[in-house]
Amino acid sequence: MVNPHPEDSTPVIVGCDPGLRKCGFAVAQPRNRLEDFILDSTVVIPPSDASDAERVRIVTAKLKRVLLEWPVEYILVETPTSLYVKKGRSIEALKMLLTLGAVYGAAGYMDVPVHGLSVKEWKGPKSHNKADSVGLSKVIWPREKKKSALTDDEAEAQLLCLSVVQPTELRAAFMLMKMNVAPDRVMGTLKREWMYGARQMQALEKRSGQRLKAASRRGA
Repeated sequence: MVNPHPEDSTPVIVGCDPGLRKCGFAVAQPRNRLEDFILDSTVVIPPSDASDAERVRIVTAKLKRVLLEWPVEYILVETPTSLYVKKGRSIEALKMLLTLGAVYGAAGYMDVPVHGLSVKEWKGPKSHNKADSVGLSKVIWPREKKKSALTDDEAEAQLLCLSVVQPTELRAAFMLMKMNVAPDRVMGTLKREWMYGARQMQALEKRSGQRLKAASRRGA
């Protein structure tokens, strides 16, 4: 994630979808239009035979490089809704805490603030499929210039950044995708140009049990 314009000191934000097996990072410029919002993104995948301590070191080192390369205003990281541990998942929960510790540790070392957002806060209520994040991200930011395939961790980091700029619109987009609306049509929510009439929107709201704010219904 090399900064192509190191002379530009305009603050950017960094999104992080934490994980010891795969950790997604994205750099975004909130002042840019939607199509140019993401400046760069990547996924960190430590060697499969690496120890947990080594994985933490790799994730920490990568984040520090990002913070050195870009004028980061703050970091957004997805955090657990709660810290309770389900039966048989205690090790996974501890690994998540290790990753979060790596993020907060690197940010503290570089004196960069960190803001945690739970899944419910930035995606809205009810469960969702990570494949929705990949599908939506691919439509917004096509990867013609990148040879690597988009992973769900990278897509989540990208959209986590977008949740700061368009929180209501993004939650509406996820809601529509849960209802099997195609990603290219969901794009209308993020562009603030609804591709549905008033009656269709009322029907969608009734089915989903959610009310969309008036500011996000332009063009309806």
